Amino acid sequence: IDTGTGIDEHAQRHLFEPFFTTRDVGEGTGLGLATVLGIVEQSGGSVSVETALGIGSTFTIAFPSIAGAKSPASVAPVTTDKGGSERIIVVEDEPSLGSMIKRMLEARGYEITVAATPVEALALADDRSFDLLVTDVVMPEMNGRQLAERLASNAPAMRVLFMSGYSEDELLARGVIDKHLRFLPKPFSIDQLAREVRLALDAPDHAPLLPAVS
Repeated sequence: IDTGTGIDEHAQRHLFEPFFTTRDVGEGTGLGLATVLGIVEQSGGSVSVETALGIGSTFTIAFPSIAGAKSPASVAPVTTDKGGSERIIVVEDEPSLGSMIKRMLEARGYEITVAATPVEALALADDRSFDLLVTDVVMPEMNGRQLAERLASNAPAMRVLFMSGYSEDELLARGVIDKHLRFLPKPFSIDQLAREVRLALDAPDHAPLLPAVS
């Protein structure tokens, strides 16, 4: 529930579009609600909003119930995947998430460099080499696929793991990623992240980064 000024009709029509924002330039990415919607829909849920100018807004998130769901006590423990010592660059424009991923992977022995933007990642890659790129897909300057293509031109052996709050099906439909590329949906657990990172690094065949669909 937001007890602010409410949302006008124009903003309501664009609320969940990536990069739409009513804030001044530099004060927001316009990805917050778009990311929420992607995560919720990926789990089969929906997001609705009720708003009135001068009163505020109420956002409601609904998920389908699951018949016969196991209680927490009966869920089997997740096996923690092994780590490594490879050099990984993480590109994530949400600072708190970038820091969390860094801590997760450093705890498993990896050498982690975090970039907040694709441009920063390109600059960092000029000075050092990386074994793996872990990157968000939807970002303001360029998308993760475009960044991976730029980096691959100088480091063709570097592996890539894409991550996003948008569903894989939606990103495939937009031509941003291909089915043969490794993809980790947000949100993810530390074990899911560790597993996908290790699989990407250990994959016997390096999937080529073909030009994205324009």
